[in-house]
Amino acid sequence: MAKYLIIEDDFELATSVTGWLRSELHQVDMVSSGGEGLKRALSESFDAVILDVGLPDIDGFEVCRQLRQAGTPTFILMLTGKSHINDRITGLDLGADDYLTKPFSARELSARLRALMRRPHAVSENTLSVGDVSMELNCSRVLKNGQPVSLLPIDYALLEFFMRHPSEAFSSEQLLDKIWSADKHPTDNAVRSAIKRLRKGLGEDIIETISKVGYRLKQG
Repeated sequence: MAKYLIIEDDFELATSVTGWLRSELHQVDMVSSGGEGLKRALSESFDAVILDVGLPDIDGFEVCRQLRQAGTPTFILMLTGKSHINDRITGLDLGADDYLTKPFSARELSARLRALMRRPHAVSENTLSVGDVSMELNCSRVLKNGQPVSLLPIDYALLEFFMRHPSEAFSSEQLLDKIWSADKHPTDNAVRSAIKRLRKGLGEDIIETISKVGYRLKQG
């Protein structure tokens, strides 16, 4: 489950997208102005912002610029009703991660968001820390009690995802969708194996098993 913010003044479109994403069990907040959207995106944590270009007060380009200027690491997917390539280039140059041109299908939007969730965040902070485990993002290094721990790339990606969502529990299916490449046809066993390796390298209590739910990073 991801948390999304939709900034879109077309109520019908925003409602339709919100309904679709909620049917996929995501948490979705919806606002209709650039000013309100900017305020929410700066003060709250979202996995991605779905941002319309043509907003009535502050346009999407300016919202994107201010978010990136503030160092906000949230993924930004821009929506535009214009087909001119310069609008797409402008958005990407300002720091957007992807764009969709209206009209678009809800299935394509979901696919684009899933692809974004598989990317590492371009964050301004260089270190993630939970308890005695820290991750140095600039050199892809994991430390436990200050000592480096060697991890497989997929285990590193899984740990990073957990550390970015420290209070959330995820099912094996959700983790496979967010971390593993679909073309490798991974199974639940891939998740169990990766978690087993993380527990071996970082301590048995690093990942909690939540009955009938999935897995969660243990706090403290």
